[in-house]
Amino acid sequence: MALGARKGGDHSPFFRNDLTGLADWTKLVDRTIVGRRGIGVILLGPERGRRRAEEFSMSGRALPRIRFGKTGWKVTRLGIGTIPLIKQPERATDATLNRALDRGITLVDVAEQYENMQHRVGKFISHRRGEFVLTTKTYSRTSREARKSLESALKALKTDHIDGYMMHSVSCPAEWEGVRAKGGCLETFRKAQGEGLIGQIGVSIHRDLRVMREAIESGLFGFMMLAYSPLDQENVAAEILPLARRHDIGVMLMKAMAGGQLVPEPTDMSAEEADRLKRLSIRFCLSNPNVHSVVVGMKSPEEVDFNVAAACATLPIDEQRTAEMRRLIGRISKDFRYGQMCLRCYYCQPCPEGVPIPEVFRAGDALSGYPDDLKPLADEMYAKLGFRSEMCVECGECVAKCPAGIEIPRKLRDVAEAFAARRVR
Repeated sequence: MALGARKGGDHSPFFRNDLTGLADWTKLVDRTIVGRRGIGVILLGPERGRRRAEEFSMSGRALPRIRFGKTGWKVTRLGIGTIPLIKQPERATDATLNRALDRGITLVDVAEQYENMQHRVGKFISHRRGEFVLTTKTYSRTSREARKSLESALKALKTDHIDGYMMHSVSCPAEWEGVRAKGGCLETFRKAQGEGLIGQIGVSIHRDLRVMREAIESGLFGFMMLAYSPLDQENVAAEILPLARRHDIGVMLMKAMAGGQLVPEPTDMSAEEADRLKRLSIRFCLSNPNVHSVVVGMKSPEEVDFNVAAACATLPIDEQRTAEMRRLIGRISKDFRYGQMCLRCYYCQPCPEGVPIPEVFRAGDALSGYPDDLKPLADEMYAKLGFRSEMCVECGECVAKCPAGIEIPRKLRDVAEAFAARRVR
């Protein structure tokens, strides 16, 4: 029997509205022992101008597990994503997947579109099928296509059932309507669930908050996969994640490092600081009380050890460490997705003139970076703010507080002009 099918007691987590409730959380979660040898980790602290070492050993430490919403699964709060393994040799894939299971990870995510990865997961860890919850995804949108994809997945994965089968990236209203229409893939998903081939039906969605909201409220899904990182580029933290929690939807996160955008260039910071940023980013995502598990892509046993260490750390993400994380992100030289410059840290708030600076920038990013069919979302976001460019008196208070060094008054004007030009058209 697969791990996801096991029954157990009530493990509903104790949630906090801030990011510091991890001590209370760990009292109420299941635990899987990570290993006898443990891992030694050096964490570089945030004191100005000097490095402070905080060593901890993971010997005997547990990888936290949690009830995954209404699915009833008990999964580790860290899952392994398989995209980085696509280009790795088979030997490295074998070693990485098995190291993940050895270290206690009980959530493995793959997809039909990840080239050969369903086949590799089947080849290298199907003999350990009872140790993990398996989720995979398909872009198939019709019932017939979905059945063919499911049968192919079962064969490649060498299993008689998939714990969680997802509709991959249903990210616009047309696709959302299509998957539920007569002859849409939902028909196959439901039939396969009745046949015991699928345990839970899930969905992954990008950008479109309307589709996310409707999917959560539809009652069709036991779990969903969303993109979330310290940058919150798809704006899911404020409304979508809490809504999913209220509906008891299992939430697994992807892109905790913003799809690699939070991996700095060597010229941005030292290797030790880059490692520190990755640890803090993982801890930040895990500390969100509306998140069950964070799926992190891993391409080597060493990366598995690193990420397990980060997930097992008991150090809380307090204001000091969050500020350190923001400062490190502010030193990254590359452009972020959708043209984002703002780090969503809210250090510029409150503005003396009442300008909701991060939300204005978020709307501007959506306007410049989203595809044309989603730009009305940007219009809606901006209209709700009631912002006018003359509200900014260029006092400079926000500029002094911004860890990214954004020329905020100029950027506010740019956003206002972009939306004004759109109205004229």
